[in-house]
Amino acid sequence: MTDDTLIAYGGAVKALGDGRIGGYLVAFTGPDAPDLQGEYFTAETDFDAEDGDPQTVYYNHGLDPTLKRRKLGKGTIKRDDAGIWLEAQLQMRDAYERMIYGMAEAGKLGWSSGSLPHLVERKEEEKAIRITSWPLGKDASLTPTPAAGPTLTAIQPLKFWAATVQALEVVHEGAGDAPETTAKAQAQPEPTSLTTEDTMSTDTQTAPDPRIDQLISVVSGLGETVKTFIEGQTIKAGFQVTEDEADRALAGNPFKSLGEQLTAVKRYAQGYEDVRLRALKATGANEGVGSDGGFLLQPTFTDSILMPMHETGPFSARVRRLPVGANSNSGVLYGVDETSRATGSRWGGVQGYRVAEGGTLTASRPTFKQINWRLKKFAVLVYATDELLADAPQLQSVIQQGASEELSFMVNDDIVNGLGASGPLGFLNSPSLVSVSKETGQAAATIVYQNIVKMWARLHSRSKANAAWFINTDVTPQLAAMSLAVGTGGVPVYMPAGGLSASPYGSLYGRPVIESEFNATLGTVGDIILADMSEYLFWEKGGTESASSIHVQFLTDETVFRFIYRCEGQPAWQTTLTPYKGGSNTVSPFVALATRA
Repeated sequence: MTDDTLIAYGGAVKALGDGRIGGYLVAFTGPDAPDLQGEYFTAETDFDAEDGDPQTVYYNHGLDPTLKRRKLGKGTIKRDDAGIWLEAQLQMRDAYERMIYGMAEAGKLGWSSGSLPHLVERKEEEKAIRITSWPLGKDASLTPTPAAGPTLTAIQPLKFWAATVQALEVVHEGAGDAPETTAKAQAQPEPTSLTTEDTMSTDTQTAPDPRIDQLISVVSGLGETVKTFIEGQTIKAGFQVTEDEADRALAGNPFKSLGEQLTAVKRYAQGYEDVRLRALKATGANEGVGSDGGFLLQPTFTDSILMPMHETGPFSARVRRLPVGANSNSGVLYGVDETSRATGSRWGGVQGYRVAEGGTLTASRPTFKQINWRLKKFAVLVYATDELLADAPQLQSVIQQGASEELSFMVNDDIVNGLGASGPLGFLNSPSLVSVSKETGQAAATIVYQNIVKMWARLHSRSKANAAWFINTDVTPQLAAMSLAVGTGGVPVYMPAGGLSASPYGSLYGRPVIESEFNATLGTVGDIILADMSEYLFWEKGGTESASSIHVQFLTDETVFRFIYRCEGQPAWQTTLTPYKGGSNTVSPFVALATRA
């Protein structure tokens, strides 16, 4: 609390899900819609701020007696035609912080900005006062939404809040006490909490303190909502707030919509309880109240079941995994833009020269490329009747395993064949793919040894130690029948150690051959692939998210199981590479055989 800081209310805060909030820190209005002080902001106001500037989030400018100056989260600002938008991620580390987010979900919070008086500039106009300078600090506070809505942007010194708190403490200490006790409290006030109880028995209620009128006059600048609240309270020392939001819920469902209730159920599975769920009470034992049987089924998902998502897929198990930040779903990756090894093109333009003594040096520089990525979403939703779950306990494990493998299937299919729109970009659809032509006169739907030799030659040299062959099952007979002509006979070129009966897979050029259902059928591009999957970039957001609920289909007595997986992927190479001395035969970490029709 300082005497030289001003605050201004902005717009209401919206809950964006998973602890994220957004709203206008400053709203642009005009002389016809000033605040209670007759002042207003416009797009021409100097805020000394740029898009992306960080803001630390506090509650009520650090004046809350419990949270004090605790930092609730971080956010960034963005300017548009309506004002300065602030979006932030709350940490929600304990019940207090989760309660604040609950207030945002209920539409009870707004943004409030602060500025120093000696930096604030105003211009008096005919109808109102226009604020021409309001430098924003790094403090963005969450405050209770003013009663008059976002247009109530009263600018007040923080010492006003200090006076309010002091007045509340005086009333609290003196209520119901003898005159000498009240005098003592006024002389040496001790910081205490204002406590209220909405429902007290008749014999324990006390008359409203006569200084309520004085208190109302002090806080009148906060609007009619605060005045009405204070007038309706019986203030008495020694009482604790025992009221629960669920106890005050109206008869029936306390949620405004089904979507709001489902969001609360989802957040409960993540460890954040919405007290309104307690209001879904039945008259007897039920699954709608935790103490009466649990309002949703206890999750039984385990890491061992969900691990196949990224460990057993033939392609996803070999990709290069990159981190995703806790508050991020997109990003940019930079790399060297090298498409040719010719002189003057290496490292995108770095070139060396042979210089004689005293000769002039020639400058060169590298070129960089930008790889943009944004997470894509995969989902599986399964319904099962509660009778079936009770009578066939193994069904739940089947659902979990089936959902996990389905998500894994979709991701691995996209890594190979994806178009990059709603999922990862497959390397078969990437400009970095090298396609090796068939041999002259080669029969349709066949693979010959010359195909294998040429595919190996087009693989980038640095990838030869990490690459693997991926084939469709239909290709196996073709590999087993391949031979290298020697005179009038031939020598088998694909024979696993101990023979085909001893091992299901063999190797070509020392690299493993892996059967995959994601490869195309024999004779089509993709039936045999030579790929270094360490050159495929893959982003994954926290693994598979799983949840279950009995409420979605409550009337039909069904449980719904939901699985969500977010990821993104694309080749690290955005094009093929022309070798230094290789003619037109480009190379790549991803090589496929062209169609043999």
